[in-house]
Amino acid sequence: MELIIWIYRSCKTEEAVAFAEKAADTKEYINRCMSDETTPIQENYNPETGAVQGANHFSWSAAHPYMLYNGFVGK
Repeated sequence: MELIIWIYRSCKTEEAVAFAEKAADTKEYINRCMSDETTPIQENYNPETGAVQGANHFSWSAAHPYMLYNGFVGK
């Protein structure tokens, strides 16, 4: 969340503000999903049927920024 606040405060462009607001909305959505076992986060779906594929409650899209933010790169 600190990264979102930094982007919002330091980059006053419309694009940066829109990104920060969308990221904050996404974070709130993910938090709601994580607290509800019946609504898992899904990243992979079958393009033909829409059926869920892969692990529940896992997202590479969420894991990578978390790893970068917490300094896992290069360890």
